[in-house]
Amino acid sequence: MIKRFTFLWLILIVGLAIHAQKNIKINKAELTDISSSELYQNNGEKYYKKGIETFDLAFENYEKIYEGNADLQALNYKMGACCLFSSNKKEALKYFVKCSPEVADDYYLLLGMAKVYHHQYQEAESDFNRYSKTLGWYAKLNKPAFFKTAIEQRIESYKKACTNGLALANNRIEINITNLGSPINSRYHEYAAIQTPWDSLMYFTSTRPKKKLNKITAYNRCKEHILYSNYSSEDSISSVAALRGLKNGVNISLAGINANTQQLFFYQGKRKQGSLNFATIKDGASSKEKPLKGKANHKAYKETSISIASDGTVYCVMDRMGGFGKKDIWQGKLTAKNKIQRLQNLGEIINTKADEEAVYITPDGNTLFFSSKGHGGLGGYDIFKSVKNSNGIWQQPINIGNQINSPADELFFTPSVDGSRIWFSSVREGGFGGLDIYEITGEIEKLIALPDNSVEEK
Repeated sequence: MIKRFTFLWLILIVGLAIHAQKNIKINKAELTDISSSELYQNNGEKYYKKGIETFDLAFENYEKIYEGNADLQALNYKMGACCLFSSNKKEALKYFVKCSPEVADDYYLLLGMAKVYHHQYQEAESDFNRYSKTLGWYAKLNKPAFFKTAIEQRIESYKKACTNGLALANNRIEINITNLGSPINSRYHEYAAIQTPWDSLMYFTSTRPKKKLNKITAYNRCKEHILYSNYSSEDSISSVAALRGLKNGVNISLAGINANTQQLFFYQGKRKQGSLNFATIKDGASSKEKPLKGKANHKAYKETSISIASDGTVYCVMDRMGGFGKKDIWQGKLTAKNKIQRLQNLGEIINTKADEEAVYITPDGNTLFFSSKGHGGLGGYDIFKSVKNSNGIWQQPINIGNQINSPADELFFTPSVDGSRIWFSSVREGGFGGLDIYEITGEIEKLIALPDNSVEEK
């Protein structure tokens, strides 16, 4: 009889910040070759216990013992979970189907999530409904009513994602999505790719270690820093180097670009407290950074993303008071002295009670792309688009489709200088680990000309 512990802590720890429960154990006595399997199994357990950002390493170790132990339900369950919460999401289903519901309390939940990645939305919704009928275990926890409500809300969001997935399934255009590969991507996070028109370099944020470590660590243990590459579509191999001239020893993540002044914006400081700075950038080197002034960098708030139209209208992601949720998109005016004035919230058409993130405004100021957790997506952050009408009013955001969006996070939708490519970041099958930078090519004009391949929020 397999001991029944739940993997639900992983899902809730991201959204609800609760403590982790134990995971199910692989019985060493059931392994076919103890002498060769014990080391790999122990290493797998070590990385599995560390959590979401080392599941790829746990899977590599479990895989080494799988051939002779493919019938062990605990091993299949844990390998499926490792896939589901790393970059091999589509592989998860083949492991979960070899388990029975008795393997863990949350079996139907993870099975449904795995089916969503194969666009099996109706089957997935049935699994979520089965899971909802097994939620009696929460009564044993502290504050059972809180957890019951939170879990039920999470299940409803998964079921809503299935409905949205069905609505988006038939809206297809001819595009290609390609992982930019090494050395741009690594097993750590890479995101927020921006190409500068003055030197044609791609700048992006990475959490990869600045120097080689003695042991592999989790994605979030290393500080953010900005790299640049001479990448172009004709290059098979691109050079990558660190942006020179910025302060060392703190987190520095790319936040946006001002093409009018040859400046980049970046968030600098601690993860929960820092400032939005700017510096003139050219050929991989930076002038001395300075903080934005005016309605930015209040010590109680945090700005994570910024985009500027040609007329100087600025769009910022902020968590300041007066919004509709946690992080909202705000609009202001950027002066010649890099001071933000006349700041106002974009309103409930754009912002939701959930988080909005990674804003991009087209140069003409009429089309807004952003990521959101609150606008009828497929799960996590999805990328949405809103167009300003003739009266200057933003229209209802539309999902840009399930060819790009997935049940994972999709963030930082930014076109290249010539408009022939679009870059975004996601965690998906075939990736290197963590967020990777992906490139969209093909019918870019049709993609930008939504809503023909989109669905409005219901």
